[in-house]
Amino acid sequence: MKTLFEILPSSIDSENSTLICELSNEGVSFVLKNEEENSFLGVAVYQFDKSRPQAGYSIALQILFHQKEWLTKKFNKTFIIYSTPESVLVPFSLYDSAQNEAVLNLVHGDLHSQETILSDLITEQQVYNIFRIPTQIYNAVQNQFFNVKSVHQYSRILKQKAPEKDKLAVIFYTQKMVISLFKEGKYHLINSFTFRTAEEVSYIILDIRQQFDVNDIDIEMSGLIEENSALYKEIYKYFTNISFYDNPKGCSYPTELSDYPAHYFSHIFALDPCE
Repeated sequence: MKTLFEILPSSIDSENSTLICELSNEGVSFVLKNEEENSFLGVAVYQFDKSRPQAGYSIALQILFHQKEWLTKKFNKTFIIYSTPESVLVPFSLYDSAQNEAVLNLVHGDLHSQETILSDLITEQQVYNIFRIPTQIYNAVQNQFFNVKSVHQYSRILKQKAPEKDKLAVIFYTQKMVISLFKEGKYHLINSFTFRTAEEVSYIILDIRQQFDVNDIDIEMSGLIEENSALYKEIYKYFTNISFYDNPKGCSYPTELSDYPAHYFSHIFALDPCE
């Protein structure tokens, strides 16, 4: 796996630290936090080799776990957030756990085998989030960490405090973006989209704008996007109310992070369940 960022303390008191991990088909990110001091201690972002088949991602994870000595420590708590596209939100009134596999197969197909199906209860939105991940990935994570709790990225977003006004939030990865649309006091959309070019990104966002009639909505971006990059300029052709998501308030962060734009990591810090 390729190391994109690795900003870690010289020593880690794992027994008093929480490890927050976001795992996607793009790679894996880690955040260390001292809960007592409400202080984030470090962040690390690693990327899968896209030239290799996804079937080998679990092996890549295990190699990373073996190479990074700090990941072998026993943390007080470990939270795994799965940022995977194969997810379905089901209202309380329609939910039947016996139909989880059938629902996922209906929406996302049934070509894959050896996958683990999980579900999150999201009382704030009165829905269940049914999702699946490759079993080898799931087992690699469960076998590596102590005291693990897992949740889907969409579930964490839907559980967060509702925005104060209408907003289209976009989290950028290298070839994927996660978009959520909050309009008129509720979420209307949360989904993942793959892209290869800047033009594909603008097309997707423009299509969402037309479908949901949100011509003048604010766009909040985070993740791997450079200000004044070709991607940013392409989006700015059609949208002017653009901002970058800042780090959550009320916490302290490593001083080394000041060398980077806050929006690179703000979406990862926001995944902190604060439990």
